[in-house]
Amino acid sequence: MSIKGSSIVWLERALERGDLVTAWATAHELSSLPLDHALAIVVLTAADERDAARFDASARRWAVRYLTGGRSPTLSDLREVIDALDELPDLDAITALGAACERLQLPRAACALDYLLPGSSERPPSGVPRRR
Repeated sequence: MSIKGSSIVWLERALERGDLVTAWATAHELSSLPLDHALAIVVLTAADERDAARFDASARRWAVRYLTGGRSPTLSDLREVIDALDELPDLDAITALGAACERLQLPRAACALDYLLPGSSERPPSGVPRRR
């Protein structure tokens, strides 16, 4: 397994445990962070009330990647995503962000967000944080 492959595995395990410190450290080791993994980190960061500035910066970076990633979201889609990011970790925001990701063909990101909702009984897919 390559070093990069190991880092992705470590990142996914950190996300599954909800270990924000390790997730951030491991993400910085990667040359490219998949959009769904980045969103999982944003959601975990939103839940950590100690660092609002880090959440704001990571949410803005994710939104820029979302906008420039070749998916061509409409202004309405972008507004919905930005509004949902701004309201995280609110459950309605998680639902809205998941719906937007599903519509814009980001199924792993949508699944990651769906798993965070109460009542979800499925095991999260790799790279999805567990509910606390």
